[in-house]
Amino acid sequence: PQTVTNVCDAIIIPGREVKAAVPSEMLPYVRQYTANVCMPYGRDVVVETWKENNPLHDAMETAPANCKLIAELAAEQGCHYIVLHEWREKDGSFDGSGYTYQKTVDGYEIYLKDDAGLF
Repeated sequence: PQTVTNVCDAIIIPGREVKAAVPSEMLPYVRQYTANVCMPYGRDVVVETWKENNPLHDAMETAPANCKLIAELAAEQGCHYIVLHEWREKDGSFDGSGYTYQKTVDGYEIYLKDDAGLF
């Protein structure tokens, strides 16, 4: 989908790999578009017969989204970015969590780890 392409283009850094926690609806498409965006979980977390336990994925999909918990788990798994749909109800904010809002692309908010060291 064009939305996935646009979000990936917004977080890709030429010549570097980045790691991003993305919503389930993006999982099948991100790696098809680019190998430069790695994820802390794959499509196996959404296929019932392959189901793997991943607390970050669970936090990303739970409503409302607990921003502090997502940030903590994303940092533990080495994520440079967190991508959440802007309509997602949020419990709290990412302020003071180590992730800072960068921009919204096609309805998805992009947060960057403060000390990502990517640039």
